[in-house]
Amino acid sequence: MFRLAVGLVVTSCTAVAVPAAAHAGQAAVANPAITAAPAPYFVGTPITVTFIPDGAGTTPKKYRYSVNDGAVREVKASSGQATIALTLTTRTSLLEVNAVGAGGTVSLGSVKYFLAMSAQPAVDKDSNGDGYPDLLISGDPAGLGSGIWLASGDPAGSATGRLRTPAVNVGVHGPFGNDPERFDGAQIVTGAFMGNGFTDVLAYTPNGINPGGGFFMSGTGDGSVMMTHISGNEQHLSAGYMSDFNGNNPLQLTNAYNASGETEPGSLYPDLFGTIGDAVNGFNLAYYRSVGTGSFDFPAQLSNTTPTGGNDWNNWRIASLLLPSGTAMFLWNTTTGALYLWEAVTFADNGDWTGSAAYTQYLISANWQINPDVTLEAADFTRDGVPDLWTVTPTGVATAHVVSGLSATGAAQIEAQVSQALA
Repeated sequence: MFRLAVGLVVTSCTAVAVPAAAHAGQAAVANPAITAAPAPYFVGTPITVTFIPDGAGTTPKKYRYSVNDGAVREVKASSGQATIALTLTTRTSLLEVNAVGAGGTVSLGSVKYFLAMSAQPAVDKDSNGDGYPDLLISGDPAGLGSGIWLASGDPAGSATGRLRTPAVNVGVHGPFGNDPERFDGAQIVTGAFMGNGFTDVLAYTPNGINPGGGFFMSGTGDGSVMMTHISGNEQHLSAGYMSDFNGNNPLQLTNAYNASGETEPGSLYPDLFGTIGDAVNGFNLAYYRSVGTGSFDFPAQLSNTTPTGGNDWNNWRIASLLLPSGTAMFLWNTTTGALYLWEAVTFADNGDWTGSAAYTQYLISANWQINPDVTLEAADFTRDGVPDLWTVTPTGVATAHVVSGLSATGAAQIEAQVSQALA
């Protein structure tokens, strides 16, 4: 049994823009029609785009065009037709075209959106395409303001998890072009959720106006603003969609990648781990198996206890990343400060909405910190194969924590670096 999330995917669309002024006494030039090679389109691979007159007006002598409000270019027309090779550099590209007549008359403008994919999957946590993990968090009215904020990892400071500041609000358009305040209080989970090869974003809202729901948004590949107002770049996760059989929404979600090891078509998209439950029925770790873009099975209740042997999963914060060995996940008890790491995490399904996780456990610290208000983000920013952490306060102060010395017999080392204000 699985539940479907509804979404619309459009690879390109055409609309008419505001007309430009014509020269007095001159006949109007025909408006441009834009045709292109069929999708799919890939970043970095040129596509053939043709401009032709739409049949009404004088024959164009040339065309002026621009992409994403960039430099205006011209191409000469032959019998009213011109062809360009267009190389897309990001997920969403807006091509704007005007025809120009013999006397300089300029036509109405035509526009076409192109939605591109990445030929190579993005590096885990990399939102801007430089191969280094980045930090994505939701805004807070007390700190960064509403939206989704990207602080790119600084390659020159990767050994200490330095970030490029100030952070950029890549969620300024809000969900489906609505107010970015809809992201307030959202948990941000990154992964290949939309299947386009980029680092996509799940903004999960456990509370608020869409409790237990959220939004899947396509990443851009270059760290630019997510074009959530353009069809094909977002899917809605309805309120309560992720709930269990008792009607409980997950307290939190994190990327499980393909911990199930499945090879079905749905396994192309990441699974999710969550913590879920209530005081009456108890709390547990849950596994959500992906069955398609933005679609998941009902949660499987895992039999695993917490790293310290309890069932108080409501007190534990989880944050995951992908290693060569598979899924890894930090587990942090916000009431005691205990911090653990699970590596090589796999999921076994019992077939009855229950299951279990197998893993190798490491103690990072028995009393790391007690601060339930901070956001926890896992990433191997040192690129040494050992997972590290970023924490972010509600006021937008980020701290990198470098982890080393994993041991089967004792605690590892975790060292806080110099904090950075993201604003």
